[in-house]
Amino acid sequence: DWDAVSSTRSWTSVATSSNGQKMLAGAMNAKLYFSSNYGATWSSKAASKNWRAVAMSANGNTLYGAVVSGFIFKSTNGGSSWSQVASQQNWRAIATSQNGQVVIAAAYGGTLYVSTDSGSNWKPRDSARNWSSVSVADNGTVMVATVAGGSIYISSDSGESWSAIAGVPRQTWNSVSCDATCSTFAVSSVGGSLNLLSSQGVALAEPVTLAKLGTVTLNSLGTQIIAGATTGGLRRSVDSGANWTQITRIVL
Repeated sequence: DWDAVSSTRSWTSVATSSNGQKMLAGAMNAKLYFSSNYGATWSSKAASKNWRAVAMSANGNTLYGAVVSGFIFKSTNGGSSWSQVASQQNWRAIATSQNGQVVIAAAYGGTLYVSTDSGSNWKPRDSARNWSSVSVADNGTVMVATVAGGSIYISSDSGESWSAIAGVPRQTWNSVSCDATCSTFAVSSVGGSLNLLSSQGVALAEPVTLAKLGTVTLNSLGTQIIAGATTGGLRRSVDSGANWTQITRIVL
């Protein structure tokens, strides 16, 4: 069952602590919103901006927010205050390691940017591409990034070097989510293809087709996948993509 816990906005991204108690949500032309009680109540944080992506450390203490054609901001006090930590780019996605120290951000039409010191310094990585989504292993070592209309790329050295995963066809990839080690990841495309792949590009389950896929999330064990579409709601698999159920009941 699902509860509506916040008002209607053009939501773009949500991040949670490892235990689910703390949550951070971003929306277009709005403030960031933070909950410290499993989503029961929310408080507005930061200034109103076009927040495109958010990320959170495992303990929920370190927060990141990326703005479309803007900057990346960071908070270490539950969103009470924010500091700018990266230059202006057309930011599309952001992810962080469990401790919040290793951060990867993707600029659409630009490069990937990686910080290994909690956002204090950033280094551009790989080439300018239409980067669409990123995910990172819990320890910050392995990273996966997708390109809209291109390949899926992987790094095993905290973003220092990248290579396209062989054997994976080019698609309009729009969302990727790793398990704890990024040895397994779920990835979706605008065309409706949802795939569970190994870091070598081997299919671990039969692809699923779901029209207008918008986002996908994989749990740390690589066993539960939740996929969301712009129309058609949510689908969930609890057996690594072998079987799927439609989530249809919303409790208000």
